[in-house]
Amino acid sequence: MQFILFHDSLVEGIKSRVPGYKTKKAMSIQALSHQKFLTLESNGELHLLHMLRSGCFKMRRLTGIIQVQQLAAFPDMSASAQDAWISDGLFSLHKLVISDSDTSEYESDQSCNEGKIIHSSVTGVIFASENIQDMIALAANSIMILGRDSLYAYAIS
Repeated sequence: MQFILFHDSLVEGIKSRVPGYKTKKAMSIQALSHQKFLTLESNGELHLLHMLRSGCFKMRRLTGIIQVQQLAAFPDMSASAQDAWISDGLFSLHKLVISDSDTSEYESDQSCNEGKIIHSSVTGVIFASENIQDMIALAANSIMILGRDSLYAYAIS
């Protein structure tokens, strides 16, 4: 068993004793493939966790455009890019694409340390008429959204 810490792990024990400091915690984790997982941190940042065959892991932060409140992903082992859906918890939903070229460059590196930031891109946005309460990915290009009063299904082609 391994404990995986976020990028400030070296000084986390010291900072947590400081009044007003908020410790980072994983709020949600979604599988992208059998070795890659997308993790939502308590402050709204996304991290890609990659489990290497050597037993090591790598955790890399994704570029952020919004403070993410909700996360959904549809695992697809055969895709060249991983798709995920993120929401600000209000009215917007973003389809996020993580290029396989960004994630595969460090697969051959067997060192067990963190890498640079992964650049992700948003390929679609859905604006809902009511607050997004929950969501689930139906496929790489479709999502089901639970609003306050209704249930919606959307697909982006």
